[in-house]
Amino acid sequence: MTFDFLPRLAQLCAEINPKPTNQSITGYNPTVFLEFSGHVNLVTVSIFENGWISGSDPNFVYRIYPYLDIVDGFMENSVPIVCDLDSVFSHLEKIKETFI
Repeated sequence: MTFDFLPRLAQLCAEINPKPTNQSITGYNPTVFLEFSGHVNLVTVSIFENGWISGSDPNFVYRIYPYLDIVDGFMENSVPIVCDLDSVFSHLEKIKETFI
């Protein structure tokens, strides 16, 4: 896997969160975090379904390791979920269609 997916992923996350999405501003609309950790070649997508508030944990976390061709994820309470890159995009597209 290469990083070819990253521009599309970043665009989708930006479309879901076109402005600050702290719960105090947007209520309970979802908030998505997109992170790149270059030291381990990891892209992480964290989804806060009811909006982000300081100290809260995400409902879903997807970890994408392009170098290893691995995508894994877990729900709140560390329940693992089976996923691939398509499932990450499907989840984000559903959020965008529902809330944006």
